[in-house]
Amino acid sequence: MLTTTPIRNRLISVKVSTLPTDALITIADAKKYLNVTGSDDDALITRLADAAMMTVERLTRRSLLDQQVTTIWSAQALPLRLFRPPVQSIVSVKSIYQGTKSTAETLTNFYLSGADGMRPKIAFKDTFEFTESNIEEIEIVVACGYGDDPCYVPDELVQAAYLILNQSYDCRDNYVEGSGTPVPFDAHRLMTPFIVPVI
Repeated sequence: MLTTTPIRNRLISVKVSTLPTDALITIADAKKYLNVTGSDDDALITRLADAAMMTVERLTRRSLLDQQVTTIWSAQALPLRLFRPPVQSIVSVKSIYQGTKSTAETLTNFYLSGADGMRPKIAFKDTFEFTESNIEEIEIVVACGYGDDPCYVPDELVQAAYLILNQSYDCRDNYVEGSGTPVPFDAHRLMTPFIVPVI
């Protein structure tokens, strides 16, 4: 059985396994914000709007719209701090031994704490033991995000995405390979209260 001693958790990998079905910034809203008429830049603006949302998610370590996130952890201790809050629910938990995943564990054996906060955790009930006697890693899939519609995302994070979009669009002709476009200071200021501490 895994120890519940609070030792440093080790995140091995994280990936968005199910992408949002909606866009944080629609092409119509983006063009209105950028004061763009015509459709010549529609593909570019769509890419930049998607990149702006992903930049906000990366810098805040949060999920904005509904998505599923898969994390794999070194099996050293529970509770494990989860990645990309807010966390809505646990989708599946599997133990991994020598690269082979177990069948999904019964979700009623686990619970979330602090799901909406900065450091959500997953823990198991005292009477639960993993089905595998030897466990090297744990795969956890969770449903994350503020909701399926941009109206549920905090206004500060939406505005930060708009600011990043505007900066990216304004600097599109001045891009230097490898330089990247700096995130505007005002966008950083808006995101700061939402940044999740490094795990």
